Amino acid sequence: GVVQEVLGRPGEPRVRLEAVLRTRELPVAFPADVSAESSRLPSRVEPQAWAGRRSFIDVPVMTIDGADAKDFDDALSIEPLGGGRFRVGVHIADVSHYVRPGSALDREARLRATSVYLPDRVVPMLPPALSDDLCSLRPEVERLTLSCLIDLDSGGRVLGARFVESVIRSWRRFTYEEAQEILEGRRVAGVPPRVHDALRTMGPLALALTRARLRRGALDFTLPEHKVVVAPDGAPLRVEKRPRLASHRLIEEFMLAANEATARELKAAGAPLLHRIHEDPEPVRLIELARELQKLGIQVPSSIAGAPARALQQVLSRAQGHPLEETINFLCVRSLRQAVYSEKGAIHFGLGSSAYTHFTSPIRRYPDLFNHRAIRALLHGRSGKGRGRPYAQGVDLAGLAVHCSERERLAAEAERQGVDILRAELLRGKVGQTLDALVTKLTPAGLLVALPDSGAVGLVRGSSAGRVGDRVKVRLDRVHEGRGELDFSLLSPARR
Repeated sequence: GVVQEVLGRPGEPRVRLEAVLRTRELPVAFPADVSAESSRLPSRVEPQAWAGRRSFIDVPVMTIDGADAKDFDDALSIEPLGGGRFRVGVHIADVSHYVRPGSALDREARLRATSVYLPDRVVPMLPPALSDDLCSLRPEVERLTLSCLIDLDSGGRVLGARFVESVIRSWRRFTYEEAQEILEGRRVAGVPPRVHDALRTMGPLALALTRARLRRGALDFTLPEHKVVVAPDGAPLRVEKRPRLASHRLIEEFMLAANEATARELKAAGAPLLHRIHEDPEPVRLIELARELQKLGIQVPSSIAGAPARALQQVLSRAQGHPLEETINFLCVRSLRQAVYSEKGAIHFGLGSSAYTHFTSPIRRYPDLFNHRAIRALLHGRSGKGRGRPYAQGVDLAGLAVHCSERERLAAEAERQGVDILRAELLRGKVGQTLDALVTKLTPAGLLVALPDSGAVGLVRGSSAGRVGDRVKVRLDRVHEGRGELDFSLLSPARR
């Protein structure tokens, strides 16, 4: 063998995360032809670029993202239509305007298929000239967008939707925390009155959409998000457990509505698209789930194998406020299949949707970019500007769906292991200490236990003295920082 590159000292967290990417062949640096192509992109959006597009510049458009978000590819607006009806604008960065099929940028985006979000960095699908600039919907600058305009009534019923090529200028960039303040009736400094009123109007509509989804059988999970905060050099500082806010749900609901509208539009036109499907769970997994939940004292409907959506809804409802609510949600999620991309339409079980796809994140997901091209081809065909489906010519759609699903899975694995490695690094100083833990799974090798504060998971080797949901005292024996693995010893008898 030949040494091609030295990544750095193996004890450094940043080097460990670099190894996480390399072992999964997730590329970091962009090839020279891609960098050259991106360097030729314009430095700003000039007025001639949006000729013929619908302008939303005078409409109070806003973005809502995490405080540490690196790219902003979706924005919202709302217009009252009278009679208790509203038009919600979901404005998505028009990546397809810049990344043309067959270009070097397109080939590299397709190869990567997704961005990867590690605690200390983002490995983008597109070069920074696009992901951080031209296609990032930053406030007070013009950006080209593809807009999904959804008409709703106050009960969350979708009355119709249409798509337009557009240009926006975001009036305000909100963090989730700032948006939550306004949704709860408080003022935030520096927010124009029209933006404030628009956000306040969106809140009840998002709740109505949630209720409508639940009525049709969608599942609403409560799962914690643990975020590792890192220093500029990549060293972990702490783990934060972030709450799920109404502002998170607001964004989720409008993005889901836009994704569904995209699937309906393209299916009705018979256009090639990449569907997002989630098949029904396997009955045997649901029966196993019922056994585990009954051990936790959760009553499970006898219909769980035959009518899983309604049965799981009842389980999740009974779990609300339960001391083991997070564990119950985790067990339910674990019993389901993984969602994947497909060239064939099918249901999305978890969302209770008969037609679903991805449209709202073309900066970081290739399927969204592909579907943007499908929408634009449809719009141009109707207007007489274009004809045919050049975006799909020569594309092995089935192969592309498999590739994007595989890359998504690799990215998710890398993201999980990156968090595990940095959490393990933080826990290295607690070797030998006694900690509170929760049993999450029984395995032939022993008990898997989780530390509630950080979400870190480790193994009590060789032990079977416990049940899922038991609270235990454990001693941290070993930390394998390079793999993000923890070894524990059981110190106290299990208790509920």
